[in-house]
Amino acid sequence: MAQRRDQIKDDDHEIQLFHATIWGDQKRLKGLLAQRMLEARNVEDQHRETLASTIVEALQTSNRLVQGEAPTFRGTHIAGNAVYTATANMLAASEDLIGEYERLDGIMRELRDEHADAHTSTWKRDVEVTDKQPRIHARAALRSVRNFLAAADEDGKHEVGDKDEDVAMEGLKPIKRSYELLKSREYADGQGDTDG
Repeated sequence: MAQRRDQIKDDDHEIQLFHATIWGDQKRLKGLLAQRMLEARNVEDQHRETLASTIVEALQTSNRLVQGEAPTFRGTHIAGNAVYTATANMLAASEDLIGEYERLDGIMRELRDEHADAHTSTWKRDVEVTDKQPRIHARAALRSVRNFLAAADEDGKHEVGDKDEDVAMEGLKPIKRSYELLKSREYADGQGDTDG
């Protein structure tokens, strides 16, 4: 009996060690995952910066304005050429465009991080609303048919209909029951005679 108790205690101790190992592994893996996500984000940011700097470098002229002087290439009269001026203006506008791209990219990245869950919850809510629509319309159609067939019992009381009562049947007028309508209703309810 004492051996059995010792064996159970050893088993409990092994189980506790097993749980501790699992928790330690989970904590280590979560830390590793967070580190990898941070590294991936840093690589993405670095890639964007490299791309932007490559574009800026490609569009830059080799000769920049120095204290308000017009850019010129040594030994040439390129600055006086009308095409050069238009090209320099286009390059300056392109640099402004790249700066605007970087600014908008930063804003979009911030918005994406802030509102990641909002899109999912909106989509789920839209799916739920869309899922309810056919049922609501089916209940309304059923009420319309019952009203049309004037589903009343012998006492003149209406039968118990849909208990949800979420669609009001406004604007429907009682229909005068004819012999054919009553026979059709009886046949539909299975109460009618099957005289040939």
